[in-house]
Amino acid sequence: MKLGEIMKSLAIVLSLIISLASFGQSEEVLRLSGKFVIKKGVEGQDSDLYFRIKDKRGKSYAYPVRVLNSKLRDSIRKNTKKTYTIEAVAKQKNIKINEVSKFVHFLDIQSASTFELSSLGVPPQDNVEREPDIPYYDRENPSKSKGGYRVSDKAANSIIFAAGAALLGAIIAQ
Repeated sequence: MKLGEIMKSLAIVLSLIISLASFGQSEEVLRLSGKFVIKKGVEGQDSDLYFRIKDKRGKSYAYPVRVLNSKLRDSIRKNTKKTYTIEAVAKQKNIKINEVSKFVHFLDIQSASTFELSSLGVPPQDNVEREPDIPYYDRENPSKSKGGYRVSDKAANSIIFAAGAALLGAIIAQ
């Protein structure tokens, strides 16, 4: 073999090794919101902790999870009623149920944090007699007017006159 052929084959092998190594390390981290549930007695599972999510149609799905951090796992078990946002990697493992081997998907939890659904809505009103957010013009006291455009009387009269002239012109043209 010539030196050029050896270099080409070496370059191909190295690029293949590098691409396979980078492909094996890149795992997609999922950000999901939902609740943790505890379901005991599922055969073949080494954990009774599941993460429940809902799709757009309202159908619920529960995926088994693996939490390696013991502090996080204990915190989740104490607060299963709360809503969580998790960062997890979807993985699969081979389990045997009744001598039948099958692959099961699970979520490998990297981080989990709680949030309250009330933080997504409108804050509660402290003052029930609050003024509306709609801009209005106070004719008696123009300095207290909120929002809107301030137009002088002369400009307003000019606008009205121009609109009337355009309307009259359109009527005459027909």
